[in-house]
Amino acid sequence: MNRTALALRMLQILKARGLVKKHELAELLETNQRNIIELKKELEVAGYDIETFNGKAGGYRLNANALLPVCALSPEQQAALQDAYTYLRSLDNFIFNKDFERAFEKVLAGNITTTINDDFTIIGSHMAMPIATLRANYQLIKTAISERTRLTVDYRPKNQTISTWIIHPYDLFQYKDMWYLVGYRQKQEGVCDKVITLKLNRIVLIKQTTIKYHFPDDFNIKEYVSKFGMVIGKKQEVVLKVKKRYYLSEYLYGEDQKITSVDDETVILSVVMQGEISIKQLVLSLGSDCEVIKPKWLRDYMIDEGKKLNQIYKKRA
Repeated sequence: MNRTALALRMLQILKARGLVKKHELAELLETNQRNIIELKKELEVAGYDIETFNGKAGGYRLNANALLPVCALSPEQQAALQDAYTYLRSLDNFIFNKDFERAFEKVLAGNITTTINDDFTIIGSHMAMPIATLRANYQLIKTAISERTRLTVDYRPKNQTISTWIIHPYDLFQYKDMWYLVGYRQKQEGVCDKVITLKLNRIVLIKQTTIKYHFPDDFNIKEYVSKFGMVIGKKQEVVLKVKKRYYLSEYLYGEDQKITSVDDETVILSVVMQGEISIKQLVLSLGSDCEVIKPKWLRDYMIDEGKKLNQIYKKRA
């Protein structure tokens, strides 16, 4: 990609994503950070106002009022956009509203020359909460985040009694077909104040207040969720001996994943994971085809779980 193409692509990324770190720009443009600095200088000479933010959460941001040259989509990009649109419409848990539909129609009108392909067969999981309720809660939370106003939430943690909390909403994210809210829970009788994560489908009732809250300057959603799941607990190496599960190599379960073949039926899966619940779910899903090598607490847990299962089925035999 020549420098002109790199510069245009850098403008598009900054316009679409807002604040972007130098190393992220370098990765997206498949170049080095020195080139990113030079491209920034050239774009500023051309009249584009690109702000620089220092520190851990810093990066480059294009002035919001900047106008970009319109680039036509290639046939391949048109097809990819159509496929993504069809896929999103098929998902029960996607917050598909009129604003999204109208925005996409504008893109279609300006760039797409063919009709939308709806011949997709997509099977996903379904939540017990009606999608209309999920969308309503999602939109209310988004509004509260935008207006920096507090929420009153009636919440059912797991199967416990419903609790009423005052929440300062920070951000929303989706993980394993579920929507989550990260926010600060105010101190009140019976509960401490801390940043917590709430499942939207466990919200019984939610109301937006008119009381403002301070959004923390150092908040970063990546401290609570990574590409491998929610960030809970310390990272730890998990080593499993697995038989007859040939699909293991098709998925990434965490960082530094390695799969070593023992024989035609057996592999050793070594991976760094985070969060005891996620680790337990993986091992339990593999059943008797899996032997835990490490960590010891996980091996002990599976031994204990096996004894409990044995007692349950012995009673019913």
